[in-house]
Amino acid sequence: MTLALSIRNPWPALITRAGCRVINRHWPTDHRGRIMLHVSKTPSNAREWAEAMDVFSLAHPAPRSIYFPLPADMPRGGLFASALLVDCVSRPPSDAMGGRWFTGPYGFVLRDVRAIPFRRWRGDVGLFEVPDHFAA
Repeated sequence: MTLALSIRNPWPALITRAGCRVINRHWPTDHRGRIMLHVSKTPSNAREWAEAMDVFSLAHPAPRSIYFPLPADMPRGGLFASALLVDCVSRPPSDAMGGRWFTGPYGFVLRDVRAIPFRRWRGDVGLFEVPDHFAA
C-alpha cells in the first residue's frame, strides 16, 4: 500500500500550479518517501481560503500570472498528484526548500511533485493507505 495525505482546496492548486512545496500541519510525521496527494471532499471555509491566498500572495513573486479555477469548479474527493515527502520541519526551511510557504506549526516538505489525472478516492485523516497501483 501507498500512503496518501488529504489537503483542502485551494492548496492542491497551489501545489500543482504555484510551486507550493510545504504542507502545513498541526502534527509531525517521521514518514519519508513518495506519497499520494488527495484533495479533500470538504471545502475550505472562507477564512481558510483567505489565509491560503494571503500565503500565496506573499510566497509567489507573480501571483497574477497563475490561473485558478473558481472554488466551485475545483475538483474534490480524489487523488491529484504524488510527491516525495522529504522532511518534516518545525520552523521555515530555506527558501530553496519552500520556506516562504511555511506557516506551521509543522511543515511537510515536498519534492518531485507529479500531477496525475484526477482519480476519485475517499480520503481520511492523517496519512492513510491507498492501493499501490495509484502511485505515480
